[in-house]
Amino acid sequence: MTGCVTQTPCFCSGTETQAIKTFELDNIKLGLCGYAETKNGKEYFSESSIFYCNSGKKVHEWWALDICSVIYSNDTISVKKLYLLPLGENFELVFKPFFVTDIYPQNDSIIKKQYYLLDENNYSEKEIAQVIQAYEQSDSNTYEWNSLECLDICDQLFWAYVSGSEYAKLLLLEAEKKYGGFDGHAAEEYYSLLETMKNIEEFKRK
Repeated sequence: MTGCVTQTPCFCSGTETQAIKTFELDNIKLGLCGYAETKNGKEYFSESSIFYCNSGKKVHEWWALDICSVIYSNDTISVKKLYLLPLGENFELVFKPFFVTDIYPQNDSIIKKQYYLLDENNYSEKEIAQVIQAYEQSDSNTYEWNSLECLDICDQLFWAYVSGSEYAKLLLLEAEKKYGGFDGHAAEEYYSLLETMKNIEEFKRK
C-alpha cells in the first residue's frame, strides 16, 4: 500500500535486530535503525540510518552527536536535525530543527532532498539591530578572551544573517579578529558557525 507505515519485518543491516520503524513508499520498503529517546513527549534519534529493507543499502544516515526527529507525512519521511540556536528568551540557546532531509518516492525510485529552514523563527528588524549594536559596542576587553559571551554574540550574529542581514554576516566573519582569536572549544564552535554559513550559501546557489 503506497505511503503507509508497514509492519513487514525489516532487519538492521548485518543483524537480527528489527528496525525501529519501517515505511513503504510506492512499494519500496525502508527501515529506520539507530538510537531512540523520548524528550518532552517527542521521539528523537541519533547515530541512525534509513535504508532499503531488501538490500540494507543506506538512503541516509547521521552520527551520534546529531539529534534528529523523523516525521512521516504525505508519502515523505522528513529527518529534521536539531541545532542549538539563539531563539529563546533573551537570545537563550534552545534546540530547534534547522536542517531537513526529505525522502520520498518518484518514478519507482527514492529521492533525497536537503535544505535549511531559513524562513522560520527569523529575528525581527529590531532584534537584528539589537544584536548588531551589542557586537559593535563590545571589544576584546569587554569579555574575557575566549568567553562564552563572545560566542553568544557570534551565535546571535549567525541567526541575524539567517534572518536576512548581510551586514551581520560580515561582522561574524571578522569576530575572531575583533575578540583577539579563539582556541579550543570556542574555536570549534566559531568555525562550525562559519562552516554552516558557507553551506547555507552553497544551498542558496543550487
